[in-house]
Amino acid sequence: MKNDQPFLTELESSLYNSVLDICSGFQEKDRFYCLVLAYDVEHPLPPVLGLGLESERTSWIEEEKKDAKDFIWNPAEFTHFDIEELEIVSGETKRLCLDWDRKTNEPGKLPEARKILIGIAKKLNELDWSKHLAVTTDFIVYTVDFEGTDLKENFAHILSESQVQNFKNKKIF
Repeated sequence: MKNDQPFLTELESSLYNSVLDICSGFQEKDRFYCLVLAYDVEHPLPPVLGLGLESERTSWIEEEKKDAKDFIWNPAEFTHFDIEELEIVSGETKRLCLDWDRKTNEPGKLPEARKILIGIAKKLNELDWSKHLAVTTDFIVYTVDFEGTDLKENFAHILSESQVQNFKNKKIF
């Protein structure tokens, strides 16, 4: 699959556009602090989307104290995770993900998928999200596997050192 750059470019572009289209204008009274592209290690594409609410993050910080980070970056805890409104439904994007899944051999699948999703998250982080959603000033886009095992490594690839340090200073990473 690594040699099929035109296909990978089309896949990445389609995923990027689908995520942006789905999330743009998503209605909620609260602000969002993150967008997650979560993935299953067996079938990582397309990702499952989630939006983290600032009110949830604040609540976890108050209630969970030093364990808050276990909730803040775990999309399964989000009100807006794996819901119909955030599902990637584009037939073209789903077809490209299915083609990728068929063409990619098992041993190299997860690292390649992570690389694709990290690239998309980095590109999405370049956007001014306040033009698309009600967001906090520290809003980020990140990717993580359903178990959360790749979180720190993915953050290192996606976020700037100052962003990571900001979350560490707040004791939420």
